[in-house]
Amino acid sequence: MGKKSKSKPGGLSGNAAKVASRLFSDPEVSQAFLDAVASGSARQKAVVWLRDRREVPWELAPRPKWLPSEIDLLEGPVHVGNSEAYASGAAYPLDASSAWEGSLLQALRGQPIRRMLDLCAAPGDKLLVAQALLRPQDVYANEVIPKRAAILADNLDRCAVEAQVIIADSSQIAEQAEECFDLVLVDAPCSGQSLIARGKENPGAFHEKIRQSNALRQRRILSNAGRCVAPGGWILYTTCTYSLEENENLLKWFLERNPDWNSVSVATYAEFQSAHATFPCYRAWPHHASISQTGAGGFAALLRCPGERPGDLQVPELAHHAFKRKWTGAPAPA
Repeated sequence: MGKKSKSKPGGLSGNAAKVASRLFSDPEVSQAFLDAVASGSARQKAVVWLRDRREVPWELAPRPKWLPSEIDLLEGPVHVGNSEAYASGAAYPLDASSAWEGSLLQALRGQPIRRMLDLCAAPGDKLLVAQALLRPQDVYANEVIPKRAAILADNLDRCAVEAQVIIADSSQIAEQAEECFDLVLVDAPCSGQSLIARGKENPGAFHEKIRQSNALRQRRILSNAGRCVAPGGWILYTTCTYSLEENENLLKWFLERNPDWNSVSVATYAEFQSAHATFPCYRAWPHHASISQTGAGGFAALLRCPGERPGDLQVPELAHHAFKRKWTGAPAPA
């Protein structure tokens, strides 16, 4: 039998303590982080409004300065799915941490987003935040797992967001849609360490092999995303995990391989600047949740492709055998 990881206070493995020691030089801060993750109490919810707000009985939390006007943070346990606002598609619920990650797109207000691709889209959180903040003209939503693609399509349909939902590997999209998008969202598949901070089971999330295997997959996805971005366009890179391999180190690798790209500084996120990078990228932590109202925490960075934005975007040439279409539109809002 293999050796079992020794448990630490709060039920986390020794691997979690190793990750924490790399993230925080102060042992007290490291322990505060571990305690917050182990507590599983970072469950604050948010609502993004796709259309005009409705009267709802939810208690709203105070608005932090990072929060855009299209999103509300909620106080206490709220069942948004039971509301008319949800049923009609006017409101979409998501975790506060996901709202924080997606809200980095505020930096692009005023920039016309002619065509947007969400490369890892299900269940639709970041895409719907982007829809509320930026109103992209043409939307492609990719999800490689068919069951998750069906959930994504249902959410977009209910919210009356017109998009083309596709099921393909990121490499296929990069081959067939090179330089076709003003904005690509990469909510990267990751070890999901913050799920534990939300009270969910995720065994092995802090294990080195899990972290490393996710980082390798993320390198491939981010590289393919870069190929899809037109000159002058952007990538929003986000994860719901804490490890350096999947966040700062991953972006450092990408920027070293693509030295003409740069990471965009966002003034409203200055307080979240990562101490583990010399370039702009942002961290939220579960042990700061009561102050920052960023839930379980996460990572976000906005990357800019070099060059002048073209007058017209190239049209994606998507082969039908590679893109099995499940759903291709949404009804007009009532």
